[in-house]
Amino acid sequence: MPKNAYYFPHDSNASRDPNILKMRCAYQAEGYGWYWMIIELLREQDNYKLSVADECDCNAIAMHCYADALRFKTYIDDCVEKFHLFNRTDGFLWSESLTRRMKTFDERSEKARLNALVRWDGNANAMQTQCGGNAKDKRVKEIKVKGSKEDKVKETKYEVRKAVFLTAKETEKIIDQFGEQGANERFEALSLHILSTGKKYDSHYYTLLNWERRKTSERNPKGNGQRDPDSYIKGSLGHMVQR
Repeated sequence: MPKNAYYFPHDSNASRDPNILKMRCAYQAEGYGWYWMIIELLREQDNYKLSVADECDCNAIAMHCYADALRFKTYIDDCVEKFHLFNRTDGFLWSESLTRRMKTFDERSEKARLNALVRWDGNANAMQTQCGGNAKDKRVKEIKVKGSKEDKVKETKYEVRKAVFLTAKETEKIIDQFGEQGANERFEALSLHILSTGKKYDSHYYTLLNWERRKTSERNPKGNGQRDPDSYIKGSLGHMVQR
């Protein structure tokens, strides 16, 4: 499937839906084909709605469906008024059924995206298999961070590797900075370090950054004026200060 192709769920017995059967009686298989072509067009829109405000809009959709413009306009009217397969409000055509299904699908997809992000394992297929949204399997912990002028706000940290906890934003920043493979290597290294030494860190995110600074310092001895990353702690405003 092409990368820019969009998926949407639909019933395998849709052809036997009472309203679709009524439409098929009037427009046969041709009308059934038009129906799904319109549904596919709706799926590609950001808000799952098609503009039918003027004649040009309708003609463009008719051309896409390889249909005669006048016959297709009658078909759309019938699908809205007789068969109740589509809705038409404020110059837009939309499907209540598709919108309802896509709302659920989008919510699950967003959960899956976050779950895949925090449990990244370097396998491109891993993200696709998260679509079930098994959030209950994710180990999380709550922390509190203090804003400069705001009360304490809860921020969720996810276990991206065994004993390594980062927020979704922190995880995304590490991936942006080091790439997927580089991020995975650093997560794994920190996990092994914590499990083998039993050390505790106030911020695993800043620990990873400090490790990177130390590596840079070792590669460039002239600039080696940095302390060991374990000598840094997280300050009240979120920045790192020396112990």
